[in-house]
Amino acid sequence: MADNFGPMVKSGLRPDPRLEVNNTLFFGPWRAERADQNGSKITAEYTMFLPTKEKAYFHMLLDASGSTWPRVKTGDKKRLYKHLLNSFETIVLGGDALRPNDVVYVWLFNRKTTLLCEFERKDFKGKMDMIRSRYKSEFIDSDNYKETRLYDAVATVMEKIKETHKTNKKSDYFLVPFTDGVDYKSERTNLNNMMNDIFSVQGRLHTFFITINMPADNELHKRLKSHQGELSYFNCEKAEPNEISRGFNSLRDCIKVILCVSKDKNTIRVADYGYSRCEVAEKMMAAVAQGINSSSLLESFYHVRGIDKK
Repeated sequence: MADNFGPMVKSGLRPDPRLEVNNTLFFGPWRAERADQNGSKITAEYTMFLPTKEKAYFHMLLDASGSTWPRVKTGDKKRLYKHLLNSFETIVLGGDALRPNDVVYVWLFNRKTTLLCEFERKDFKGKMDMIRSRYKSEFIDSDNYKETRLYDAVATVMEKIKETHKTNKKSDYFLVPFTDGVDYKSERTNLNNMMNDIFSVQGRLHTFFITINMPADNELHKRLKSHQGELSYFNCEKAEPNEISRGFNSLRDCIKVILCVSKDKNTIRVADYGYSRCEVAEKMMAAVAQGINSSSLLESFYHVRGIDKK
């Protein structure tokens, strides 16, 4: 696995030793409350989600909007939808990221969000021709392609993920939109609410945006970069699909940890991955140490580092 792989990126940061927080604080889950130096109550909750051998649930969202249909201006001149479709097929078929009994949901989105099919990975080859045909027909047989309600699509899929998560809390869930990343005319939600919706799942949810031609100044692009401890994005013209598949599989072997620190109705959320309790503890320490430069909440957390765990 490459060192620059999404959530597994190694920042090289180390906590400031003057802060004197023992990293064993992050070796296991806990919840605590205490007042800071000014008397304001701080609530901190640290959760840990261990790897499992249970089947995973993959939600693949294929952008079927007009912006993916015109010919690209660079590269090999393929239509964008072909890049997205080829990447999707290679990821599902390649390597060992998806196991035979994993469940795959294929969604198409433009003006509408449509669940195209649901199947187990072992049955994928029997669905391929139908998926290709239905995907291409979205650009020909209706006017739905004229809008790109990406944020609405993610919100719809998150409803399904949350429903399944209620009864399968230990399983891995993958949210994987294939898109150019430019939302157009979402009605039911916005970027902030979409991100909050993703972060609301307290469990083993892994989010990958497989993108093409996403503008660097796009707001979604900026948000994905700012949350690379937990979210990933790949340019499918540059990243090899097998690299992405290896990334999926790597996360299934990792511990996922989340720290939420709340004060006065404000909350900071820090998430990361690691192969051992020691590794996730060091990464969480580093993330919090970095965070005190920009967040009074995390600074307050250090001030109450003697908190009584519950």
